[in-house]
Amino acid sequence: MRILLDTNVLVSGFTTRGLCADVVRAVTSNHDLIICPLLLVETRRVLSEKFKMDQALVDSILDLITEAGEPISEEPLVQTPIDDQDDIFILSAAIHGGAECFVTGDREILGLESVEEMKVFSPRQFWELITGNEG
Repeated sequence: MRILLDTNVLVSGFTTRGLCADVVRAVTSNHDLIICPLLLVETRRVLSEKFKMDQALVDSILDLITEAGEPISEEPLVQTPIDDQDDIFILSAAIHGGAECFVTGDREILGLESVEEMKVFSPRQFWELITGNEG
């Protein structure tokens, strides 16, 4: 499957153990990860500013994401009923990249359930989809 993992999922996947780390591993190992420039910028900002991570470690994480992912442009923008402009850019990249799934912890995006033909999942919902396990 072609999948875009939102910034919050990527950051959690690289800063914690557990579900998001499992999702990141599964996607990078068994699926096609879609990335975009804004996603990388946001990930760098959150890791550097919120988590105060060493720049060399941030660079290594971004290198891993870049190597695993297929870069897609965010433009032209798709029409969505959400307010956050950055989210619209990232959703647009997912659509242009032919993503089947968009995985996020963002409640506003999760409320959409789908954008065009792309389904929106929480990390838990996505994990249940790919493993066939609930709970």
